[in-house]
Amino acid sequence: FNLAIADGAAVRNPAVGIRLPSQQPGEPFAYSHEQVAALVREMPTERDKVLVLVLAYGGPRWGEVTALRPASIREDGTVRLSEAWAETNGKLYLGDLKTHAARTIVLPNLIFSRLVEWSQTKPDQNSLLFHGSNPKAPLRTSNWTPRVLIPAIERANLPRITPHNLRDTAASLAIQAGESVATVSR
Repeated sequence: FNLAIADGAAVRNPAVGIRLPSQQPGEPFAYSHEQVAALVREMPTERDKVLVLVLAYGGPRWGEVTALRPASIREDGTVRLSEAWAETNGKLYLGDLKTHAARTIVLPNLIFSRLVEWSQTKPDQNSLLFHGSNPKAPLRTSNWTPRVLIPAIERANLPRITPHNLRDTAASLAIQAGESVATVSR
């Protein structure tokens, strides 16, 4: 309507003041253990395999997992999340977590061991574990999803998911393993 007004085709915008309904969040969708394994098999690099495993079994947000460094990995078998990338107007900023409180995630031993092995390929404790072509810049979901995730999903013949659905997967798999919903939510 604003273009029509500018072109002289309309005198006023009848939609001014009308509030659009809020969008409903997408339904959570989780993969099974078997589907995660199939997706991991189709990932092209070790980086991508480890990334999917950490997302699917640890449940960090994308900005949190891409801010991980070898120093985030604790000797007690946990991963400390203390910073995250956020995107504003196409620019990435490193800051604290969405909840403004650091937290610790626990990974199954095999996945934790794989993460430790991956971290040992990095030159120092402050290197990003999951970065794009520039080792100092985080991996962007807007690049990784269409270039890596979606082709792997198609090769594995799995239902389409987003990186956030792997967070749903982590919650679902933890509950199936006997964790309480309250614990998983925390």
